[in-house]
Amino acid sequence: IPFYQNEEFTFIQHDLIPVIIKAKIIKAEPTRSLMVLGKLEFLDSSPVERSGIRVEPEKEIYASLAKDSKKVTEGSIISLSENSVVLHVKPDNITKLLEKPLWDTELTLQFQIPTQKSFLTVIKTKAYIYSIVNEKIVLNISPNTLIKSKLRNYISLRQGDLIVNLKNVIRRYSN
Repeated sequence: IPFYQNEEFTFIQHDLIPVIIKAKIIKAEPTRSLMVLGKLEFLDSSPVERSGIRVEPEKEIYASLAKDSKKVTEGSIISLSENSVVLHVKPDNITKLLEKPLWDTELTLQFQIPTQKSFLTVIKTKAYIYSIVNEKIVLNISPNTLIKSKLRNYISLRQGDLIVNLKNVIRRYSN
């Protein structure tokens, strides 16, 4: 339970439950082995069935989504993988987007991610809207080889950071 103090949500899966449930972690008390969950939602598919590794940015990453070089919307990246990006977008922008849906439309996603030497590198790739849920837009992306390599490097950096953080948490709770 100590690890759940740093998480916003968790997944519930059981043989008696036909689908996976995503639940918001409202409170976690490791000393009492207590966790309070809320805002439960059924998922269409398991997060473990995803292809590729998905990470959350350490710092906020802003991204813009354009069609024919004209900005459609902008937001901050919640998570990303080599083939998908989830954006958090203001409700007003979601409303505008839903007025003129762009399903099956090729868009351009652009943002910057840090490199190993703390520089920023530009990511610009084709994107298609997969789903819009509340204030989140899930995009399928089609990066070229160079962009895919940059994304892999960033994901690897984040994984390294997460491992270091996990080791620190384990040390803190094992003493």
